Amino acid sequence: MSNFKIEKYKAEHGEALISDGEVPWTKDIGQAKLLERSNFSVTVLQNDDPVMCSGIIDLWEGCGEGWFIAAKEL
Repeated sequence: MSNFKIEKYKAEHGEALISDGEVPWTKDIGQAKLLERSNFSVTVLQNDDPVMCSGIIDLWEGCGEGWFIAAKEL
């Protein structure tokens, strides 16, 4: 049985998903660290393994950019 939980995003979560990615531009592990700066970002874990991460990066007051990284199995 799967056990899901949500916690604050950490770069290690994004790195785990990005390094397993199939799209060439997602291979940039440094991007995962930059996403930690997001004011709102979460990771969904399944049995303690990250399966998706999402958040919003503030660009300027009143404007943000959403991002999403998912396991290729999804």
